[in-house]
Amino acid sequence: MSSHIALTLAGGVLASVLFFVLSMRFTPLGPRVTALLTLLLSELIYLSLAMWSWPGADVVAIHVAVFAMSAYILGIIASQYHARQAGEQQRWFHWAPASLVIFFAVVLISDAAFIVMAQSGIGHQLTGWMFPPPRSGGEVSSFFPGTVAHDYQEREAEYNAYVQRMQRQQHLGWQVRKGWLAEPVVGQPARFQVQILDRDARPIHGATVSGVFMRPSNSHLDNPFTMRETAAGIYQVEVTLGEPGRWDLKLDIESGEDIYQLKGFTTVNPAH
Repeated sequence: MSSHIALTLAGGVLASVLFFVLSMRFTPLGPRVTALLTLLLSELIYLSLAMWSWPGADVVAIHVAVFAMSAYILGIIASQYHARQAGEQQRWFHWAPASLVIFFAVVLISDAAFIVMAQSGIGHQLTGWMFPPPRSGGEVSSFFPGTVAHDYQEREAEYNAYVQRMQRQQHLGWQVRKGWLAEPVVGQPARFQVQILDRDARPIHGATVSGVFMRPSNSHLDNPFTMRETAAGIYQVEVTLGEPGRWDLKLDIESGEDIYQLKGFTTVNPAH
């Protein structure tokens, strides 16, 4: 849902307009009551869908505000139209509510644009035009879904255990190399590989390797996985990630009584 914010906004507004027009035409309800009913029904339906597949608080806030503003505008237009039909001398759209509508419309459109750019980027052409190419080569990423650590509270609570685990890992001296065999693209399977060697550069056989790719802005998109050994000390898995941008990685390796944990991050490219 979060990846189709423009479609859900447009679809919700269109459904609200259709419901409002049909209610005004076929029911005796007045503009204010119909606008209130439109507001309550649109918010109830959207929030029910959002709870089923949570897109993030920022996306939900944008939808709630847009649907509320739509019902408000429909109520004002219908009230003014009825007043003119009744022969009352009123302006078609008073400057006070018009100013409020314009102000909030600008705010909502700007916020929606920022959310879309954070989740989907601004495109390779605009990125190349706005930003200089990186010195190390490659492409500039314009995705920025959030930087809040996924488990910072847990790490704070278990800080002492974490330090001890890191000391044991340093004592093991394992050499762990990880990476994609090809650039990952959103919605397409990509092969992720981990190579595990001991301190003497000998491959570690029969280890249990599992992990999870975590989406910082939406934990519902987290993708756990288990890897299989395809060669001596080489472990692979095919992963399909559903959103472009940054993903955090947590990797767990167990070999006998030895445990090795690794954290990192990766960037997923948008579908072309």
